Amino acid sequence: MKNSNNKQLGGQELVNFFEEITITDKSQIKPVEPIITIDSSNFAIKAGVSVLNGKKGSGKSTVLRVMITLALTNEKPSWFDDLTINVKPAKNKPVIYINTEMPDSLVKDMHDQILKYLNVKETPKNFKVLDFLGLDIERRQSAISDLFKVYDDIHLIFIDGGADTLEGVNDETSSIKAVETLIKLAQTHQTSIINVIHLNQGNGETRGHYGQQSERKASGIATVKFDESKEVFEIKYGGKSRGTKMFKPIHFAYIDKNRVQRITPDTTATIIKKVKEDSLLQLVHTCFKDRKRIKRDELTKLISNITSTSIKTGQNKLNDMLARNLVTIDEQKYVVCLTQIPENSQQLSIEV
Repeated sequence: MKNSNNKQLGGQELVNFFEEITITDKSQIKPVEPIITIDSSNFAIKAGVSVLNGKKGSGKSTVLRVMITLALTNEKPSWFDDLTINVKPAKNKPVIYINTEMPDSLVKDMHDQILKYLNVKETPKNFKVLDFLGLDIERRQSAISDLFKVYDDIHLIFIDGGADTLEGVNDETSSIKAVETLIKLAQTHQTSIINVIHLNQGNGETRGHYGQQSERKASGIATVKFDESKEVFEIKYGGKSRGTKMFKPIHFAYIDKNRVQRITPDTTATIIKKVKEDSLLQLVHTCFKDRKRIKRDELTKLISNITSTSIKTGQNKLNDMLARNLVTIDEQKYVVCLTQIPENSQQLSIEV
């Protein structure tokens, strides 16, 4: 640990202080260790704080779910699209998600969806979802520091709504202090912190001094946006950060309620429709992989379970299958698959 610069130093103490912070050919400094990359570009590094920003409804939570899922698994499911995001596996190290803004019901939905991605029923011991929404501002700030008194060797911390840990985003002094505190925690405890920051709904710029200071000191910046005209989400290189390289925008769309898939940059409604049709075909293959036919009500429930949607949505998907002649109903009122199922068909996650 370097000597505190809060006290006055003199004489030999001052000489020692400058010797300690001097870099020479004898200095042993660890190279940058990437924790999260996006299209091979460093986004989050060990002992650094990174920024994920975007407007409300831009898809930030979706990107967070992908990152957290990848951190918690050693081998991603074959059907899971990582959006070119690569995360160093946490193994048994803690992965902590902090909520400062969403109601706990939505946080629980996010938690449950990650468990479905992981194909597990119980929360992994190293996955901590912490709800800071009910805490006052001062306690939120101290609670972040207190994490390191409870959890050892934290792999990743996601702060969903970093600006909600201080009284006002336009207070320059408190903004600088809050950002510097996160940086010091990351460096001291050799962890990686992802700070999620909202952009202004109007001009799309970073909110206040806190947002500006966070971006200025960030190890990596990524911006998530939603193009309403094309129904396409986009992850863009945020720039400004040192030591990272630019990556081309990554486009993705929802192919059902909880699943996303990368699509080409020149996405149109037609392409999205094709993506959804391919997903529907894959759903058929999953449902009929180990059976020749199934009762209509049972199939509706199975579809609902696989896609984590309501029974009504399951019925709608079955109707889509019938309309596209992917399945038919025989004389005994069983649903029968009309398409050939490839031997190497990738199955969706199923919980029956």
